[in-house]
Amino acid sequence: MFCKSKSFAIVRIEDPFILKTEWNYKQLKRFLEIIFPLLTAYPAKVELRTRVSEEPNQKLMIQDLEKWLKGKGVSFSYQLVPVFGLGKKDFHDRRLVFQPEQSNTKKRITVLMTGGIDRYLDSKFECSIVIQT
Repeated sequence: MFCKSKSFAIVRIEDPFILKTEWNYKQLKRFLEIIFPLLTAYPAKVELRTRVSEEPNQKLMIQDLEKWLKGKGVSFSYQLVPVFGLGKKDFHDRRLVFQPEQSNTKKRITVLMTGGIDRYLDSKFECSIVIQT
């Protein structure tokens, strides 16, 4: 994996559906549990960008993720993107952004995903990633 034995200041997850269901959320945590040990250190910060949902579970999942990351010494921020109504934005692509330096936003590795994170954690699914450096 491209991130093995590297360190990143920020890891950003952009997925409109990552908090849509409890299953998706569990796959996000599972992904982080797999990727963190590959790195030389935990990232300083994890950022999450996802669609806003009226489901009360979304707030609980965000709180749980923040608590879990805090326990690892990782700060957390999130952006809930409205896709309907006032301020709506077109948001459907999934990507992971690995930023080595917090102050240099141009230096980053972007991973474009053709499916949800769960598809990359199970070998029975076919999916692609495109890594841009």
